[in-house]
Amino acid sequence: MSRLGLPQLNILGTLDQPVHATNLVENLNYIKSCYNNPYIVAIDACLGKMDSVGNITLSNGPLKPGAGVHKDLPSVGEAHLTGIVNVGGFMEYMVLQNTRLNLVWNMAERMSDILSKAYIRSRIS
Repeated sequence: MSRLGLPQLNILGTLDQPVHATNLVENLNYIKSCYNNPYIVAIDACLGKMDSVGNITLSNGPLKPGAGVHKDLPSVGEAHLTGIVNVGGFMEYMVLQNTRLNLVWNMAERMSDILSKAYIRSRIS
């Protein structure tokens, strides 16, 4: 999505420079210091039921990153997208580490497409 160069849209968290558990607070502090009242759409992978794998969810309110692997991290965003990448319920961290990259990549591409189209529509209307 960052390759599209959409005006007034800043993207943090890419394959080259990911936002993750160890740099989340640093990135949140950066956002607070650089942007006045930003609207943040947080995106994360998550675990779910077998029949939900591959689905993308959109929700109002902040994302609680790391909840599926029992990490205590700050909530992020005014809205969030999650991609259900594998089945939860047992050995969550191991399951996430063994998730097919192709599935994650394709879901990221779909999310990018969804968000860029929504952004462009909001700018024209």
